[in-house]
Amino acid sequence: MLLWDTSRKAVLHAFAGITGGVVRVQFSPDERLLAAVGADASLFVWEVASREVILAGSVGALKTGVAGPPTAFLCWHAPAELAGGESGRPLAPARSGRPPYQLLYNHYDTVAALDVTWDARIFKYAPGTPRRALLPSPGFVRCYTCASVDAAGRALLCGTSAGEIVTFALAPHLMFKEAAAATQRGMHSMLCLGRDTAAAPAGAPLSARVTAASV
Repeated sequence: MLLWDTSRKAVLHAFAGITGGVVRVQFSPDERLLAAVGADASLFVWEVASREVILAGSVGALKTGVAGPPTAFLCWHAPAELAGGESGRPLAPARSGRPPYQLLYNHYDTVAALDVTWDARIFKYAPGTPRRALLPSPGFVRCYTCASVDAAGRALLCGTSAGEIVTFALAPHLMFKEAAAATQRGMHSMLCLGRDTAAAPAGAPLSARVTAASV
């Protein structure tokens, strides 16, 4: 995978790892990290400056007989702290100035979060264990097509092939909050423009203005 400089019309960096086609790619908000998903469901995260592989893994197993790629979206979230880490304790920003990140993605009908934090013991970023979103009950299958993190960093909003906007709270855990019908023709892209309110107390309903494109 190549990072191209359009002004110089030259390749800046080459990122090794994905051997097949690349289906999703996303920079972190500060462009420090880069994530990509391959057609074979491989998931790679690199540190851009060093081109070092932080994660060489997978979003999950491929399913036979299912059309389309296993991952429809990759979203980075860079909160002030990551609540609900693997230990259940908040993960605060490193004193080195290396902020924590959260990579949000789907694997077919599953939505997951992966914490990427600075490990001072090995002096580099290290991934945690992927955590699936908490859902109210099993059995209901959604086909996710797109997603965006709201401007306040409190919610992940996902579009579906059925035309829904599904809201997941990001803290203290990635958790399903609600689903609302937005269109009858399905959604293929969306962008969160901002908050309806400037501030809201913890536990307040999540809301955002969303621009969505339907099929």
